[in-house]
Amino acid sequence: VPYAPAADYWGGRSHVGPMTRTVRDAAMMLGVMAGPDDRDPLSIDGPVPDFLGACEGDLKGLRVVWSPDLGYAPVDPDVRKVAEAAAKRFEELGCVVEERNPVWDDPYSFHHILYHVGIGARVGERADEHPEWIEPTLRVMVEDAKRYTAIEFQQANLARTRFYEQARAWFEDVDLLLTPQMPVGAWSHRPGLDEGPTTIGGVKPRSMYDRLHFTYPFNLTNQPAATVPCGFTDDGLPVGLQIVGKWHADTTVLRAAACFEAAQPWAHLRPPLD
Repeated sequence: VPYAPAADYWGGRSHVGPMTRTVRDAAMMLGVMAGPDDRDPLSIDGPVPDFLGACEGDLKGLRVVWSPDLGYAPVDPDVRKVAEAAAKRFEELGCVVEERNPVWDDPYSFHHILYHVGIGARVGERADEHPEWIEPTLRVMVEDAKRYTAIEFQQANLARTRFYEQARAWFEDVDLLLTPQMPVGAWSHRPGLDEGPTTIGGVKPRSMYDRLHFTYPFNLTNQPAATVPCGFTDDGLPVGLQIVGKWHADTTVLRAAACFEAAQPWAHLRPPLD
């Protein structure tokens, strides 16, 4: 199935996963989920924007950067080709598009510490009580979390702050960043520690996070990002284009996704059921 539009809204909004087939459906869902709630101290205490209305309008004059690999992320050539062709369509939509890489550090070294410690804190006790409930890759995360000291965890948090500032400064003269959403097409389901693709762009992945190196940076910075279907690999596997906006520029991201959807619709495409 083509990637449904997904918006990664963290740190006060919400995370809308691949649950809708059109941008406007995703906008309506986000409008229902967003808003302040005193049970969540991270929620934004302010009116909810008109996400559905944001899907109207054009993109004329927006400053857009296409980056095929963020300067450090391996990506399969066929995915790059499809996503790059999609990025170039933003010129047809009135944007000023250039290709260059962000000038921020690869967050891999500290991201996995934050993620693994979070997993270990949430499920570690249950994993010890019921190891049969835990699949191998999750077990690795839980065990890895136990290796880190409180100092190392806080150092990872400080690295996240530095990374956020790098991204914030880079986006000062950029309205939208376009990247592939995944660096590969779908891979065969093979459970266990060796699950996932054996290579990405000819490079052996360091861990599962090398499948996700286009998406998790913006979970770290709390920037809005939407994924829109943009084509297929030579093997017929779906490719997604990620659209990233400035901090809290959710409406701009949704408008960009809606304009791309109008130029290159996907909702009519459905896989055979046999």
